[in-house]
Order: sequence, then structure tokens, then C-alpha cells
Amino acid sequence: MTVSAERGAPVGQRLYTSSFVLLFLMEFTIFVTFYMLLPTVPLYIKELGGTNSTVGLVIGIAGPIAAFGVPLYGLGVDRWSRKGMAVLGLAINVVGALIMIIVVSPLTMLIPTILRRVGSGATGAATRTLILDIAPPSRRGEAMTNFATSHNIAIAFGPAVGLWIYHGFGSTELFLACAALMAGATLFLFPIRVRPQVGGEGTERRSSSDVAPQGRQDAPRRETWVDKLIVREAVMPGITVLLLSAAYLSTTTFVSILGEEREVPNYEWFFVLYAVVVISGRLLTGRVSDTYGRAIILLPSLALTVGCMVTLAFTHSTIGFLAAAFMLGLGFGTGQPMLQAVAADWTPPEKYGRAMAMMMGGFSFGSAAGTVFVGEMSERLDFAAAFLGLAMAAGVALVIAWWGFRRRRIPLLITPERGAM
Repeated sequence: MTVSAERGAPVGQRLYTSSFVLLFLMEFTIFVTFYMLLPTVPLYIKELGGTNSTVGLVIGIAGPIAAFGVPLYGLGVDRWSRKGMAVLGLAINVVGALIMIIVVSPLTMLIPTILRRVGSGATGAATRTLILDIAPPSRRGEAMTNFATSHNIAIAFGPAVGLWIYHGFGSTELFLACAALMAGATLFLFPIRVRPQVGGEGTERRSSSDVAPQGRQDAPRRETWVDKLIVREAVMPGITVLLLSAAYLSTTTFVSILGEEREVPNYEWFFVLYAVVVISGRLLTGRVSDTYGRAIILLPSLALTVGCMVTLAFTHSTIGFLAAAFMLGLGFGTGQPMLQAVAADWTPPEKYGRAMAMMMGGFSFGSAAGTVFVGEMSERLDFAAAFLGLAMAAGVALVIAWWGFRRRRIPLLITPERGAM
């Protein structure tokens, strides 16, 4: 029997059920391992003889290769099994972590990195779809942002734990620990009970905060094979998250190298402050977006990401790094789950799996492009040029997001009275 943490709420409006909590703990465990490897894999590649360019290539190229499977991840979630895809993804991640133990050259790290991206894509599409199944549509923004805080609690511990194991015990022990955590994450999955939201309710179940009364309704169209693989309603959020992710993952990948090269004292606090800001911001912005609309949160978050990239391009101080962490925390930290909520708002429930897979694919392609770009630019020019390029990408994301709301005639600020009409 599912027990709700909100005993006074109507059954249909309860969000914090036992299933939500179990999914949260599972996602937290997955992302602890992700962040344990995020700062250590670049160091390991350089230990094997690689350069900054090699780091960017190995970590970056794996994303696009794995993202080619995005349509299959989504179809597997929608047509086969949410839980089955989650378990499959975790199993692939375990194999990837174990293969890292036997890697002997920088470029061969590409194999386990690709496997990790494939596994993360399958698991991520499944867990986000499960959250959409659980969450009441009127609390979708709150559900997506609060669920995503599991990532940011993880970033407060993951990098430090990963670096501690790597420097204190060795790479083999680190990779074994990550494999064990990934395998253990499946224990949270099996007790979860959900009732998938079936098709035919796409318009009804969209969040009232983002469906303006004068909003344009798409005319019914015949489904083609392309429609079975690609969710047209999620294209704009997918492109925007691609550009936003280029800034995020390249920053968290190279910030340790940037701090070392610029001799910034205590640059490790970047990760801690980022996590604190994201957790605080997400606990507030989800409910705000459910009431006043997604745009009032999303557009400022993209603007803050631009500011973060410009700051990192020029700063050589701890204060500058902390200011960048603050802006990235409110920028990517609130923007990414808000884009997932936008995609869910605009997508029929029977396509949730494919829509969330597209969002994961956008993250993979964007993070890949960003890491390759920063790796190459830092080698050919410098980090300042690289981060200014990322600022331009985030600026383009801001324009695309604004255009997406305008095209659907969704006001940038929706009053509660208006959203309820």
C-alpha cells in the first residue's frame, strides 16, 4: 500500500508518496556514482598520458554515439517497461565501470564511457517517465525540480568521495565502488508501484500554468514512422537543453583543471556552493512555475547561465569561481528540470518515454559538444575563448526558449486566475 506524506491532500494531488521517495533515493545513488567519476575520469585519462584535448574527446564523443539510441530508449519505456529499461541501464553502467579497471590507454577509455552514457540514457528516460506517471499534472513543475535535487545532493558528496578514493586508494577501488553502488540502486526500484498514464489525455493532463486560454492548438495529424521515434512537441525543449548542457557538463568537467591552471585557492568549493544553490532554488521554483508558468523561471535561468560562462572566461579568484557556481546553480540547476516539465506539458502521456529520452539525448549531445569544444579551444587558444563560446550557446538557448513560448502563445507570466480558466 502506498503511503502519502501529504495525508491531508486529495488522492489525485499527492506527490510525496513512497514511490516518489524510492525513485528519489535511486536517482541519488546513481548520481553519486556519476559525480564520483566526473572529476576523476579526466585525471585518470591524463594519468594514462592524455591531454586536455583527449579528455574532451573521450568524454565528449561518447555522448553523441550513445544518443543515437535515444529513440530506442524512449520506445522501450513507452512500449515495453519502465522498470525493465531502468534495470537494463543500470546493468550497462555496472559493466562500463568494471571495464574501466582494465583500460590501459587514454583512447580506450572511450569504450566504458560510451557504455556509461548508453546506460544513463536508458535509466534516465525510465526514471523521469516514472516520475511523470506518479506526479499530479498540477504539481509537475514541483515534481521535476524536487526530484532533480537528488542530483545536487549527490554533487555535494560525489566529487569529494571520488577524489578521496582515487587519491587515497587508487583507480581500481574507485571503479569497483561505482559498480557496486550502481548494482545496489536496483534495490530501490522493485517496490515501486505506479499506474502509467495512458494515451488520450494529452490535452487534459497538461499543466494549467502553461496552457494559455488563447493558446494555439495543434491540428490532429496522421502519425508517421518519424512520429513514432521523435516527439515533435519536445523538439524545442530538447534543442534548448542541448545548448544549456553544453555549458553545464563542460564546466563541471574542466573546472578542476581550470582551477589548477589559474592557481585558484579552494576551487573545490565550486561544487559545494553549486549544490547548495541548486537545492535551494529547486525547492522554490517548481511550485512557482506550477502557479505562474514555466517561462518566469526558465528564461532568467538561461540568462544566468550566460553570466556564469562570461565570469569563468575571465576570473582568477575564488570569489569569481563562487559567483560562477551561484549563477550555474540557478541557471542550469533550475533550467534543466524546467525544460523537462515544459516537454511533459506539451507532450501526450503515451509519448512521455520518448519525450524524456529526447531530453536525455539533448543532454548527451550538448554535453558532448561542450566538452569537445572546451577541450579543443583550451588547447588551441585558452579557456577564456572556450567559455565565451559557451556563453554564446547559452544566449542562443535563451532566444529559442523565448520563441517557443511565443509560438505557442503562452504568456511569460501567468496569473493563477488566468491559468485556471
